[in-house]
Amino acid sequence: MPALAPLVTIVLPTYNGAALVRRALDALLAQEYPSIDILVADDVSTDDTASICEEYAARYPRIRVQRNVRNLGAWENFAQLARQASGKYLLWASQDDWWDPRFVAALVEPMERDPEFVAALSAVRFTYVNEVAPPFISRFTGKSRPDRQSRRALLKAMFSKRSADGAMNRTNMYIHGLVRTRSFQAAMAAYPGVILHERQVVCHWVLKGRLAYVDEVLCEKHKNLVPVGQRHGEEAAFVVARSSPFLPLRYASDMVGSILRSGDIPAERKFWAVACAWYYLAASARKQAERALIGALPKSLLQVISGRRKARRAT
Repeated sequence: MPALAPLVTIVLPTYNGAALVRRALDALLAQEYPSIDILVADDVSTDDTASICEEYAARYPRIRVQRNVRNLGAWENFAQLARQASGKYLLWASQDDWWDPRFVAALVEPMERDPEFVAALSAVRFTYVNEVAPPFISRFTGKSRPDRQSRRALLKAMFSKRSADGAMNRTNMYIHGLVRTRSFQAAMAAYPGVILHERQVVCHWVLKGRLAYVDEVLCEKHKNLVPVGQRHGEEAAFVVARSSPFLPLRYASDMVGSILRSGDIPAERKFWAVACAWYYLAASARKQAERALIGALPKSLLQVISGRRKARRAT
């Protein structure tokens, strides 16, 4: 580790996370990387989240906590913290996640070694509240590794959501990796409604440079699978919007506009905006065709297919 390690700003937006926020703060404070600061914004929690965070801030000078005077919602609560970030690198931490003590140091290393890397990520373990689904590890292997793919192959895989080996592609998780702060802020400034467009934001970083990858499980995401009918706020609005046949066109239009507006993407790469829109629309058309086909199949056959998928995941 260099004597003057670059600052990493960790932003932690919180809301009603009292059950797990201590675990998150302990994991962030346990990072072996020597130069971090932690910004917390509580979005008017109705439980003990804010008081827990303030307790930690009183004990650890690296933590700063602010309480919002009104509820901003998940995206804007994060965005206000990201705009305050002063570190060379930015990590968007979630209140219910956990990080290995080596996480930050392992991701800073390739970013410092090669300035072409805009964002870095490790393999991620997913666990679920009340064990409603089996835990699994998301990782990139072989020719599916983002740091080994051409820009064209990576963008196609990102929007089709399928890796080169046919597995689910979770490139969108780079939004919770380590990112050069200026590039994160530039994508936020250029893109409307970022919280609903994770892959399109990662697309900005691919067009800016490259994605680094560390093939070790250094992060755990604790997910809560909420039934569609029980979602609220931004998620509920997105579920409603997703039913519109014009949504893919809006996404593609927003993406092209944001690429053209971005001051972070080199001018000679902005022609990729058309290719990105094509990859996205083609993937959306295939997905809609699959949904139509599934809707036409008998329920008994769908239950058999679903059972086989669950059996494969369990193994």
